Amino acid sequence: MSHPPTHADHAAAPEDDAPTLELKHLLDDAQVRELSEWAIARLRAVPLGSEATAPGGSILVTTLLLDTPHDEVLHRSRGHRRRRFRVRRLGHGSLVALERRTRRGSTTRTRRSLVPLTDLALLPVDAHPPASWSGRWFRDRVHDRGLGPVGLSSYERTIFELPGSLGVRLALDRNLRAAPASGWSLEAAGAWRPLLGGRSILEVRSPGVVPSMLRDALARLGLDAEPISKFRASREALDDDPSRLGRPHA
Repeated sequence: MSHPPTHADHAAAPEDDAPTLELKHLLDDAQVRELSEWAIARLRAVPLGSEATAPGGSILVTTLLLDTPHDEVLHRSRGHRRRRFRVRRLGHGSLVALERRTRRGSTTRTRRSLVPLTDLALLPVDAHPPASWSGRWFRDRVHDRGLGPVGLSSYERTIFELPGSLGVRLALDRNLRAAPASGWSLEAAGAWRPLLGGRSILEVRSPGVVPSMLRDALARLGLDAEPISKFRASREALDDDPSRLGRPHA
């Protein structure tokens, strides 16, 4: 019989991904259909477990966005330019990922700890998590930086992998939306709003140079890499005066 995860089940040290080249592309509906047909025929769909809508299908990703009261992450103020902290949940699972994402140019690296969904109650500043809690590093850094919840974003993700490659993947994100946050929770405090005019995002991730076969395919589809930020798009959708948010950034 299964039982809910406990703190002891997730007391391991946080995991660090290897540095990864990440390129983003904005797609309209026609490009999504063409890309999907090409990927299904030539790439391997990555199984996403029981939370996916179908075997090898899409999975709902929900992210709790964090910033300071003065929008220092949004404005890339000193000390907030390269790193973002977030909470992510795949599907409707019982675990969430506490993540720190570091970007240098087009290269990203993520540190994460998996904790039970109920452990979100340990993140507020007035909470008292045990010293052994695996999410302690995340909580400490978040509060040291003065970060707190500013919104939610969600999308449906499908992942394809280039056969024979060492980790070259395409992540297709559709139905991007944003909603007001309800504190340290993944429950929306208001209506969900569409992002980017209903367009989708393709993320190409590679441990090194993107293979020529993939570059050629993207060129034939008319896709050029560009700086796209789900964080910024979400903040703009939720802000009553988007003009105050400043210039776009990746």
